[in-house]
Amino acid sequence: MVVAGTCVGDPAANKAMVKTVVDAAIAKGVYVIIDWHDHSANLHVDEAKAFFDEMAQLYKNTPNVIWEIWNEPENKDGTGTNGRDDWAKDIKPYAEQII
Repeated sequence: MVVAGTCVGDPAANKAMVKTVVDAAIAKGVYVIIDWHDHSANLHVDEAKAFFDEMAQLYKNTPNVIWEIWNEPENKDGTGTNGRDDWAKDIKPYAEQII
């Protein structure tokens, strides 16, 4: 299994890297995870939507692609106590928008 992820740092370069890795995994017939690697994804919903819109158009019919919409929330930019990610206010609404 191969993991190809991106974040908001350099979207064009990161997307190019993701495509390279995903295409290589597809060619080898192995599973690949397309991962929005952002510990504060709830703060970057528009960027995540744009990323997954593009990736879904490219790989929507690829059976060995696994989608990871939020990599490891770190409980530092949420709306809960002490900045923790709150399921009802941060994680679930983010997931509903992306999915």
